[in-house]
Amino acid sequence: KSLKITDASSVDFVKTYLPHYSGPQVKVQIGSPDHEYTLSKAILCQHYRYFANMFDGGFKEGKEDIAKLDELEGTVSVRSFELLIQWIYTGRVIVETTILAEEIEAIVEFARLADFCQVEGVEKLVAERIKALIGTKADLDWIQSPDNTKYITSRAILWASFLPGDHAVRNILAAASVEGYLRSNEHKFDKETRSIHNFAADLLKEVKLTLGTLTGDRNVGFYVEDPISGGSFSLGPTYGNLKW
Repeated sequence: KSLKITDASSVDFVKTYLPHYSGPQVKVQIGSPDHEYTLSKAILCQHYRYFANMFDGGFKEGKEDIAKLDELEGTVSVRSFELLIQWIYTGRVIVETTILAEEIEAIVEFARLADFCQVEGVEKLVAERIKALIGTKADLDWIQSPDNTKYITSRAILWASFLPGDHAVRNILAAASVEGYLRSNEHKFDKETRSIHNFAADLLKEVKLTLGTLTGDRNVGFYVEDPISGGSFSLGPTYGNLKW
């Protein structure tokens, strides 16, 4: 059964629908000629300044109508470029995986490529998708809180740290880390907090915002609002190295 264009994953879109677009075309290679994509020059250049400069700016790429992008971990890959193609043509991104941690990594990588290529309108969409994935907590084997970081990997944290400051993706990953940071002396991303300065700054900002929602007292306990779910969680009589 064939999928509607709006339901196809980025992989299916490139294979099934992309060849049907006609008109003047350009080619983009990712890493090697083995990963070459034939794309509408008008769609790329009329709406996206990065590609307009590349193909209409008097450079070699414009004369030959072919561009070569080297793969760069966390930014330029076959996966992220196919997601970018899908976004440019349809305004949607659908990652072909059922593993939530992989999907979050793919979305972060796509966000970085979109930023690199100066593609606008992506930031809010991908941040909302990551937030929805973070909120997926149906696994019965994961009953311990905190669990907002269950599907977030160290690579996702690192890759996101290269996005511009106050980028929505950076903010949502830091917000997801707040609960673990406040409730554990050795939270999941303790190492990253010490080694990735942008992430540490983002986390500090989100912790400050979260502590601004503090309610309770010594008798009933202290609670703050979870920046991901909007619910609340208890800090208990102690959190981190602080005692009430």
